Amino acid sequence: MKSEDFLVPYILSNVFSVFLIFVCFKWPKAGKIVWSLIFIAAGIFNIFTVFANPRLYVQAYGPSAVLPFYQDFIFGVFSRNTAVFVTLIACGQILAGVLLLLRKPLFRLGIIGGVVFLIAISPLGIGSAFPSTLFMAISLIILCKR
Repeated sequence: MKSEDFLVPYILSNVFSVFLIFVCFKWPKAGKIVWSLIFIAAGIFNIFTVFANPRLYVQAYGPSAVLPFYQDFIFGVFSRNTAVFVTLIACGQILAGVLLLLRKPLFRLGIIGGVVFLIAISPLGIGSAFPSTLFMAISLIILCKR
């Protein structure tokens, strides 16, 4: 995939991530629901996508990774076990989404999981729409404080 393939999703992701900061600050209950839906939908999408086209993850994220360690991992172990890794990640996304609907301390666990996930995918560069992932992590932290 070429960088141009990511341009529109990249711009939309960054605009949406800034919007999420506003939503989580102004309307925390709505932010909680939106974030829950995002994580659950992303997890379901990833499960279906990885079984339909597992190579997509390697082709899309390998070249865009900005850290050599990430590229080595994606083109190495990850490429040989893509379905396993993506399924585990997707289960984590779904779990974070469900936890965000619950009360503390489980809600906070969902926040922590979401923030860790978003920071962990940031080195995927344009493939993760960086810096949107950091803005999204900030919105989750704001949500936790509100």
